[in-house]
Amino acid sequence: MDILALDLGTSSVRGLVLDADATPLPGALARRKVSLAIGHDGAGTLDGPAYLACLAECLDELAAAGHLRDVGLVTASAQWHSVVPLDDRGEPLGPVLTWLDTRARPPAGVPGPADPDAFHQRTGAWWHRGYWSVRLPWLRERASVPVSRFAGLVEYVLGALLDQAPMSTSLASGTGLLDLRSLNWDAEACELAAVSPGELPPLAPIGWRGRLRPEAARRWPPLAEAQWAAPVGDGAASNVGSGCVDPTRAVVGVQDAFHQRTGAWWHRGTGRSGCPGCGSAPRSRCPGSPGLVEYVLGALLDQAPMSTSLASGTGLLDLRSLN
Repeated sequence: MDILALDLGTSSVRGLVLDADATPLPGALARRKVSLAIGHDGAGTLDGPAYLACLAECLDELAAAGHLRDVGLVTASAQWHSVVPLDDRGEPLGPVLTWLDTRARPPAGVPGPADPDAFHQRTGAWWHRGYWSVRLPWLRERASVPVSRFAGLVEYVLGALLDQAPMSTSLASGTGLLDLRSLNWDAEACELAAVSPGELPPLAPIGWRGRLRPEAARRWPPLAEAQWAAPVGDGAASNVGSGCVDPTRAVVGVQDAFHQRTGAWWHRGTGRSGCPGCGSAPRSRCPGSPGLVEYVLGALLDQAPMSTSLASGTGLLDLRSLN
């Protein structure tokens, strides 16, 4: 049995087919870039229907090349914190707010959680514009027609393809509305969000599996009998990829809004590129300038060599010799 792994990210949609040992099959990768709309007002949005079309194109490409014929399981990692208001037909009432969008503000006169520390202990989140407790009232206030319900980008996209598209507890943990102990929607968080549980995605039970809708199965026959696992947040997937899979290990993520870069930066404030330390040209390595990870770890450890994984992102590594 092969596995189709989907990456539902902010900058692209990707599909990769792996064998039963999780080894990628040669050439079995499809990718489509997505257009992220950034505004000076703090907007960071995606077009939901266009995003769905990109995913469909990836599946079309893999199917046309015969890569889906032995797929029995579809898994996905996906961006956290996204939200889109939907009408009573499940159609978007506007663009999808991504984790980059900073425009939401708490409603006037709402004091926030009664006990912020207890709220944080339950939900793992603060009353903050990045979470649904602030985002949902802000979106509802700006909607031109009544909002029927809210969904994350993933639930909207998969809802168009699958017989059911509940929200996984992994993705729900990024909304700021989930009680992490009971794994149900938190009553106080929902009150702050001015939303009832019926206006939120249903939560996927442990071990949930979905299947394609009949019309989607006709478009991609090799996936007609495949099982779809509940998606996981990309940060959680990153932990697994870093080898942090049991209580004896910890992982530290060092990143900016996009990716960690080594040796050259783009200055969003000035519009200039190059090293902020010496002004070296773009695409050149600043002599002696470490990457962010090496700089941070160098202050803590006796040695902080660059891993081949990070070095592969510099454009200076020979991937055959690893020098």
